[in-house]
Amino acid sequence: KYDAATGDLVAVLFEEANPKYVEPENPILFLKNNPNQFIWQSKRDGYNHIYIYDINGSLIKQLTKGQWDILSIAGFDEKGENLIVTSTESSPIEKHIYSINLKNGKRTKLSNEPGVHKAALSNSGRYVLDTYTSQGNPGKGAVIDTKTNSINTLYTADNPYKDITLPEITIGKLKADDGQTDLYYRLVKPTNFDATKKYPVVIYVYGGPHSQLVDNSWLGQARGWDIYMAEKGYIIFTLDNRGTSNRGLKFENITHRQLGIIETQDQMAGVDYLKTLPFVDPDRIGVHGWSYGGFMTLNLMLRHPETFKVGVAGGPVTDWK
Repeated sequence: KYDAATGDLVAVLFEEANPKYVEPENPILFLKNNPNQFIWQSKRDGYNHIYIYDINGSLIKQLTKGQWDILSIAGFDEKGENLIVTSTESSPIEKHIYSINLKNGKRTKLSNEPGVHKAALSNSGRYVLDTYTSQGNPGKGAVIDTKTNSINTLYTADNPYKDITLPEITIGKLKADDGQTDLYYRLVKPTNFDATKKYPVVIYVYGGPHSQLVDNSWLGQARGWDIYMAEKGYIIFTLDNRGTSNRGLKFENITHRQLGIIETQDQMAGVDYLKTLPFVDPDRIGVHGWSYGGFMTLNLMLRHPETFKVGVAGGPVTDWK
């Protein structure tokens, strides 16, 4: 707390600590009906959750709890009694909108279709503009009335590929080599796929913090490049390894001070899965990525040279200084 007139420090209210690192990314948010209390987001229990403090630094309560992350806060409803947020509570590869009662913590799911939802709140706090996509939904917009929880769909986007034959895109999950952790992947099969043939594979990787390349959004986040390569006869495979986001603190910071080790192990778990597929040619597996993905490309090529026939490392991070 600082003196607004002089800029002098008045008091340290509380501190965040972790043996690996802390990353406070969200400013405090004062309650709509009580300027003496504010919202604080923290990963102190292993997942990003909401805590309510008073202006003296005393913890009033932890408002949300569970093995999922609060992703963003849109604001307060009309009366200031509920907080509108997006979270991964429904699924690690989906984002949904919830209303959370500030008194009892009760959560009400406001978005009702599968997919990745974004919330924008009206100035009054009564209406939420919900824009969202899913693997088969190129885009929808709806207005949610927080008073009645009713939904009015405003628009549905046309499929931009309606006249084009798209490759088959699959989202799935497999276990990391610890036998416990779920890893989500996206597999794009070649156009005009023939299960009796064996196809070359390109693994597209990023794998660094603050990223998630696989989710239930439009085409599962497959890009034009993935589709182009599928048209050229390649299988395109992407997996979110440990170290990436929206899966809790342990999933993310397990890579602390050993960057490239766990991530490479997880990517190789993906390779092991690929080799079980009868239509994959294990002698023609390539890897490609940019930035952290370039660093990962080099890791995979150098640690497992027997596995990858070719690698293209775009803008790799090669000097951590």
